Amino acid sequence: MKKTIYTIGRDPSSDICLDDGGNLISRYHAVLKVKKNGTYVIIDQSLNGTYINGVRIAQGKEVPITRKDTVMFANVLELDWSLVPVSDKWRKPVLISVSVAMLLAVAVCAIVFIPSWISGASGDDRIPSGSSAIFPQDMDSGSIDNQDDGDRLSLRKLRERKRAEEKRQRELEEARLDSIRNAETVAPVQTETAVPEEIQSEIAENDSTVSVAVPDADTGAMQEPEPQDTVSNLNVNAIY
Repeated sequence: MKKTIYTIGRDPSSDICLDDGGNLISRYHAVLKVKKNGTYVIIDQSLNGTYINGVRIAQGKEVPITRKDTVMFANVLELDWSLVPVSDKWRKPVLISVSVAMLLAVAVCAIVFIPSWISGASGDDRIPSGSSAIFPQDMDSGSIDNQDDGDRLSLRKLRERKRAEEKRQRELEEARLDSIRNAETVAPVQTETAVPEEIQSEIAENDSTVSVAVPDADTGAMQEPEPQDTVSNLNVNAIY
């Protein structure tokens, strides 16, 4: 069990013996205590005092110090911290904290990555329909290599099939667009030649001519006049 109290002074029985060659250092100059949490305190019991970082501390009172502090006795000799064993009591809570943090990190990684990994593995392990299952006891090194080659070949065929399907879809789409463009193209409509207004008015005048019956010179009977050729009796389309 490690010591928790270290006596410091000129007395040979002290845990840390100081010899200044005179009487400035007291026989029982100070006491260094190690707390349960691993921290240090020092108690001055001397006549000429104890100094921490150049400041004299009160006599008989516990003053916290660290291994980085400079402790001087009677302001002539410095405490050699190598004579004070390093306390390892602080390591336990630190190790506990680090362990808890690591466990939390592992738990988070498990929650985030394991479900996706399981789903991916289950999807890859499905046996395609029509294919025979291959079990580990039925495989040797050669069969494993052949299976890997077959998987790569199947993957290559799937990619080629996909590219062919995409090409066929593009061709179908281009054909559909061509048919739509052809359907939208309308052939020119031939219309009949319009009859000029002058000809139409002349036809109307000739059609409205009244035929008058005249008596025959020999018989005295009334005779209809012979019809005359009018523009209305002509084929208008023949004019053009």
